[in-house]
Amino acid sequence: MNNNNPKHSSQTIARLVATIMPIQILTLATSCFNSIIDGAVGSNFIGEEAMTAIGIYTPLQLICAAFNLILLGGSQVLCGRYIGEGRMEGTKSVFSINMTLVVIFTGLITALSFVMPYQMALALGAAESADGVAMYIIGRGVGVIPLLMAQQYASFLQIERQDKRNYVALVSMLGSNIVLDLLFAAVFKMGLLGLGIATSLSNWVFCFIVGSYFFTKKAMLKFSLKSANWKDLGLLFNIGFPGATLILCTAVRSVIINRSLARYAGMAAVAALATQTLIHTLYSSVPTGIAGTMRMIGSVSYGEEDRASLLTLLKIIIKRSFIVVGIEAVLSFVIAVPIARFYYHDTSSEIYGMVVTGLRACAIYLIPLAVTLIFSYYYQATGKNALSNFFSFLQGFLLVTVIAVPLMPSMGIDAVWLAMIGNSLIACVIIVIVTIAHNKRFVKNAEDWLILPSGYGVSEEDRLVLILHDKDNIASTFEKVADFCKRYGVDEEKVTGLTGALASLAGNIIRESFDEAKDKNSIDISLFHKDNVLTIRLKGDNLSYSAENREESVKRVDMMTHFKKFRENSSSVEYSNMLGLNVLTIKYDLDNAVSAGANS
Repeated sequence: MNNNNPKHSSQTIARLVATIMPIQILTLATSCFNSIIDGAVGSNFIGEEAMTAIGIYTPLQLICAAFNLILLGGSQVLCGRYIGEGRMEGTKSVFSINMTLVVIFTGLITALSFVMPYQMALALGAAESADGVAMYIIGRGVGVIPLLMAQQYASFLQIERQDKRNYVALVSMLGSNIVLDLLFAAVFKMGLLGLGIATSLSNWVFCFIVGSYFFTKKAMLKFSLKSANWKDLGLLFNIGFPGATLILCTAVRSVIINRSLARYAGMAAVAALATQTLIHTLYSSVPTGIAGTMRMIGSVSYGEEDRASLLTLLKIIIKRSFIVVGIEAVLSFVIAVPIARFYYHDTSSEIYGMVVTGLRACAIYLIPLAVTLIFSYYYQATGKNALSNFFSFLQGFLLVTVIAVPLMPSMGIDAVWLAMIGNSLIACVIIVIVTIAHNKRFVKNAEDWLILPSGYGVSEEDRLVLILHDKDNIASTFEKVADFCKRYGVDEEKVTGLTGALASLAGNIIRESFDEAKDKNSIDISLFHKDNVLTIRLKGDNLSYSAENREESVKRVDMMTHFKKFRENSSSVEYSNMLGLNVLTIKYDLDNAVSAGANS
């Protein structure tokens, strides 16, 4: 059925959320499994000092992750733009710049890990355990280069549509880490050095599997310094930096908290916090993945000035977060004891009790954490970077530090657990305050949470939403498109050119990429009129027109015909692709059209 039906739009958004969200969560979860494996093997075969070393090393790991996120975020956006423009040379340039920066940065970290590991351990807050931490830093130093390279390769494999290779690489990395950890720590008794080397070797396995593809003939992307356009460097960092703010703040916070804990509660408390952090990182991948889905889809809806879709998306995301994260919170509270016992067999020990309390505290603040992350990422998606960075600083550094450090002399590690709960609750309260301040009144309805400017968006009278499910309705669908265009004065010749090209393109997509056995295939067609500019947008996740074959698609005669017609009959044509979501946007400036008509 093809009509201006909000229910269809809601179903489309819900389906998109259901497709993207699991991938977001899984990607985040797999990134922390190695540390969890290290912690489990280390605590059982080496002792508490293993968890202490992992906890001390965490800030350095977070700094590497922040740099990684800057490159990933900037590269994905720039590559999406270049792919949309049919400029594969631009994508190859970004790939080459990206990998060059990774080698330089990780080479520096590796060199420091070998030349001055003891000094690094002290700087990270190791205190009396500096010797052991230094050995762990040396072991992990072997694997810094392959880990960040592999994570970048894995991201570019999505452009190449090699998702299976990513899954094989992740499973191989985790399997090899388990085997090597047990071999080096339990059999060869290599201590913290062996624990670090085991993880590093598993990183090399990961890197080899994902990276080897780019040396095959099938790969579109090839490393070449000659192809690198270094003018993109500033833009890459500018785009990617906001995503790293929270991690950078958390890294600084970790150093401060670790130092304070070592002073007031002892190294057992540092080890307990490290254990809780490992499990929290895994748990938080769920709310963070949900929030990442909000940012990804929300940025598209915001660019479309589609207030209704933003509101629908926010409702769906909030509802699913309460269900999914709520179940996760209950389960994590229940299994806190067996998880703690898995790491520490002596249930009478002080550290065991610390870990149980910390894991239960984590369960308590998971839901408010999810709410804070969703809104923080929503602010980023809607162009409120300052507000998003403020919440990253607030949540990642300020609140926990301000609450925990003054209370630590009297409460010990319990001050940290209290601070983490208070951190998320206070952040939620601040979201309410920000919303009230923007609207200059108390919240009256769901739309108030969008905190959008009064002139943002398009009225329902100036907007048309159509959902195309099959080829049988192409003609009737584009008749409605034509009627909408004519309503705003577009002459019939141009309307015929535009709608004819769109109908032909839609027919190709349906014929080549729709699965007849499924009833979930669809192309979203939206039109809106604002400031005397008519915008037509086609959106879908059909693989046959996805990123990796875009270069070939535009060379085809029928595709060239479509895009030629679009350019002849409109003011601008833009194509973008992100993780399989294809968006074709056509804009028609009615003022220029009138002027041209008058001059002729």
